[in-house]
Amino acid sequence: MRIVWPCHRDCGSINSGGAERTVLEIGSRLAARGHSVTVLSPRSPGAAADDWAKGVHFVRANTAIGPHMLLLETLARTREPMVVVEDLAHAVPWMTSLFPSQSCVAFFRHLHRRTLSGQTNPPVASLLRTTERLYPALYRGRTFVVESLSSETDLRALGVEPGLIVRIPPGVDLNLFHPMQRSGRHRILYFGGLRGYKRPEHAILAFDRVKQIDRDAELVVVGDLSGTIELVSLCRMLDLQSSVKFVGRLPDEDLANLVGSSWVNVHCSVSEGWCYSALEAGAAGVPTVGYDVPGLRDCVPSGLSGILVRDGDVEELASAIVDTIAHHDHYSKNANEWARRFSWDDSARLWEKTLFESLEC
Repeated sequence: MRIVWPCHRDCGSINSGGAERTVLEIGSRLAARGHSVTVLSPRSPGAAADDWAKGVHFVRANTAIGPHMLLLETLARTREPMVVVEDLAHAVPWMTSLFPSQSCVAFFRHLHRRTLSGQTNPPVASLLRTTERLYPALYRGRTFVVESLSSETDLRALGVEPGLIVRIPPGVDLNLFHPMQRSGRHRILYFGGLRGYKRPEHAILAFDRVKQIDRDAELVVVGDLSGTIELVSLCRMLDLQSSVKFVGRLPDEDLANLVGSSWVNVHCSVSEGWCYSALEAGAAGVPTVGYDVPGLRDCVPSGLSGILVRDGDVEELASAIVDTIAHHDHYSKNANEWARRFSWDDSARLWEKTLFESLEC
């Protein structure tokens, strides 16, 4: 089977995250099963225009619109059967619908209207909201793949027929993320992204309250240092400079070591399609404390692998962090057992089945 997977960012980008990891993890396993997998994406600084990784062919354009042109060109000149995975991680459709005979699966991550505030200007935000409402018409009769029940519920609310939605949760690398020796100090970790809708400042505000109870605790924030200027200022204002560390982006092994040595992972996003960092933390036996929001509630069973509190309530967030540390053995064991249920191999097999079925339609 030939698979073409256009996306707005890939694992070669310095800003790549969970969405991009799925492309590589699933794509590499499909390639290992004998399928041809080509990813079309914009080219990030330092990334090769034509590259291979784990059996996946990456073709990168020099502009953001470039992958759209590459896809249209590919669809126009290709006569052999193939399936296109339209990755909607950034809301914009790829317009495979212009070729009604072409097999297509839409990969819906989450409803962007919840996360657009402060991320783009109002006219663009309005356009993207309208675009999402058009998904049922743009992909009429096409299969949607989602990762969580929250995303499936969002698609149904938009008007997509339930029978066209396939839920395929992602996996987690258990060789990379696994239980380790905890730090001497109670280390609280934030590695959920620094964009506005992720609300990293809530982690700092909650930590300020935790410090009043656990004076030896520390908070470690992972993410591009260029996005931490306001967070550093907040720490100064709260006099937390000596107990909050900003470590920038880390190589996978360094990140896994940091996660494994932490006591609690905190996540403050407005919404997710799936919370990869919570699952990775869980694989390391690190419970997650966060808000009860779409995506996070799908991968953190509250009271089992962590605690979810009322959205936006920093006081409750702080209390949950303290409680999780106090009952760490309970949450750590359950978080690890929960995370071990998720396998990239199982996900890839479901993807393969879904893609084959789309070709047969």
